[in-house]
Amino acid sequence: VDVLLGDSTLLDGVDPDLMTNLMGTKVSSFHAPGSSSAFWYIVLKNNIVVSEYRPKYVVVVFRDTMLTAPGYRVHGGYFVKLDEFAATQEPVLLQKAYLNLMNPLEIGLESYFPLYSARDDIRKNTDAWIRYSVPGWLNCDVKCTDDSMYDVFTSADLEPGQLRNAVAAAEQYMYAPSQLDFKRQVDKSFLPDMVRLTKENGIQLVAVRLKNQMTGTGAESIRMAQYMTELSQYLAENDVIFLDY
Repeated sequence: VDVLLGDSTLLDGVDPDLMTNLMGTKVSSFHAPGSSSAFWYIVLKNNIVVSEYRPKYVVVVFRDTMLTAPGYRVHGGYFVKLDEFAATQEPVLLQKAYLNLMNPLEIGLESYFPLYSARDDIRKNTDAWIRYSVPGWLNCDVKCTDDSMYDVFTSADLEPGQLRNAVAAAEQYMYAPSQLDFKRQVDKSFLPDMVRLTKENGIQLVAVRLKNQMTGTGAESIRMAQYMTELSQYLAENDVIFLDY
């Protein structure tokens, strides 16, 4: 069995059944919409390399700087996905996805001020009170409210393009100057850990870069082109197969 890892672009861009027919071996697609390198590392570490049947290949489908952006998609709902596959102790995940991206003040507040560390729960509870209290008085329960809000803001699509714009804004994280500095980012990322895990377990790692709407089919920026050159060199030095579409 060969394993594909990626986000929704893997679901939309790769046909595992066709790959199975062409390669003559079973191909399993592990696509998790909204996932990123932190999630792929956790799945590789806690599921794939410890499996009784280890794959010959692990193919990671990514976009642009995702492999060296450890803080991308690790908060909010993405944290819930990470937590589902994480072990009790995950020092690498904690350090690279969270602590490395926090300043000393944030770390201190997180450690010693319960209200700060509980801010996500406080916000969720406040949001829930605002969202459900008034409809509740009108005999519209939680499901009724959720369905109504979905109909108004999603199905009706009152502002066409709004979701696309929100996604594009979130994607800008990957194109910040700091994220385009490959040499600065690589050792802080999960890429070295993924390379190590696959090597130690006799698995060939394959990295596949897909096109996306941010870069399209036009010419890449100078910084992105330099980033991809350095990424390609790093992968070659570590015996990782790299396919760049």
